[in-house]
Amino acid sequence: MRVDTLTAWFSLRTLYTLRTLRTLRTLRTLRTFCTLCTLCTVCNIACNIATITVIALLAACGGGGGGGSDQPPAPPPAQTLDVKFGTSTLSFGNVVLNQTIRSALIVQNTGDTSLNVAFSSPGSGFAVEGACGTMASKTECTVFVTFTPTEQRSYTGTLDITSAAPTKRVSLTGEGQGIEVEITQLSDSCQNPITGRVTVADADGLPIIGLVQSDFRATLSGSDTNFSAFNTVATRSTLSVGLVIDNSDSLADNQPEVQDAARIFINSLRPSDRAGIFKFASAVDLNAQDFVTADVSGKETLRVAINSDFDGGPNGRTGSNIWGATNTVVDKLKQETSSIRIAVLITDGENTVTSTALADLIASAAQANIQVFVVGYGDIQQPGLQQLATGTGGNLFVSPDTANLVGTFDTIADLLTNQYAFSVVNPSIGPSRTLRIVVTNGAANGEDTKDVVACP
Repeated sequence: MRVDTLTAWFSLRTLYTLRTLRTLRTLRTLRTFCTLCTLCTVCNIACNIATITVIALLAACGGGGGGGSDQPPAPPPAQTLDVKFGTSTLSFGNVVLNQTIRSALIVQNTGDTSLNVAFSSPGSGFAVEGACGTMASKTECTVFVTFTPTEQRSYTGTLDITSAAPTKRVSLTGEGQGIEVEITQLSDSCQNPITGRVTVADADGLPIIGLVQSDFRATLSGSDTNFSAFNTVATRSTLSVGLVIDNSDSLADNQPEVQDAARIFINSLRPSDRAGIFKFASAVDLNAQDFVTADVSGKETLRVAINSDFDGGPNGRTGSNIWGATNTVVDKLKQETSSIRIAVLITDGENTVTSTALADLIASAAQANIQVFVVGYGDIQQPGLQQLATGTGGNLFVSPDTANLVGTFDTIADLLTNQYAFSVVNPSIGPSRTLRIVVTNGAANGEDTKDVVACP
């Protein structure tokens, strides 16, 4: 009778504490736990009666139904670091000796705890500008990786980004070359020969003239090809140029100097050339001057447009949509029929509004053989501007003051005039291929590559 009473009592306890015992599966486990509780005698009696009684007894031994948790222990806070720079390898391409190219590197702390972030020495020719230090959870930090070649050779480096999270490694590559070579025009693959033009400039950006065919070598998709024609172009064909002028707040104080240089450039155009004036901030000027012929009347129209007040719509001078405004002008240049079509962008590079991705702008201009010459004026943000110029076959000129700004426009005019025209044998009409032009001038050399568009 005493045992029956005890069994009934433990059965009632079961209703109260059964949820704490769900992980126990065998009588052996129950007996082990029973021996650990303070009511040892009671436990032994109950364990010999029935499984349900033993389960109830363990609940009683557990201290009156407080029970334990069946949840696994919480994992430690995640520590993860990510790096964004477009590709798995940061490539600077061909860079003239002693010139510095910068590329942005975005480091993201995607984990749940703060991280102390440090950068290793990336190797000869490369450097890191800026630091991240302690990064809070879910934040990002931007630094710049620079490449300054001092020798004509290939450069490679490795940048380790270290913290309590796993190390991130970035591979770096670049080519140091003594002269700057740019393929500025190129026909498609529908014809034989393939025709084009190339500019050659020294480390100061000044055109190198007087080169001969033996100073040039061409390959198509890795195989040598022969020049079927080659000559120096002392005069150029007709030109359509769109001046893309940043009028945002960051350059508002510099507009008189920019306008002076733009007027000088317009005055240098030939009567058969065409030009348009496109000012921008967050949007293109509502009163932008579309393309007109640069005869006497047309030049006066263009000068008036340069001097006119900027109308940026409801946002005024707030914001700077550099890539979007330039893309608008590239689209307009596609409608022009001149042999040479270029955009001249004057900006400090501080892009704060994005309606067009930089990569899309470069692809659109390059496919249409439209060069973008970038004039970085004032305190410039260089990386994106360099990518735009290089990716479209143009040049980046840094002009920190008025005197340099005027000289830069003169240099652009010289580069457009002093070019080399070539024709290379196309062994297979139709498919896309890559043309590589290598130029040697004494001990200095340089090269450029450009895709030959496949026949439609």
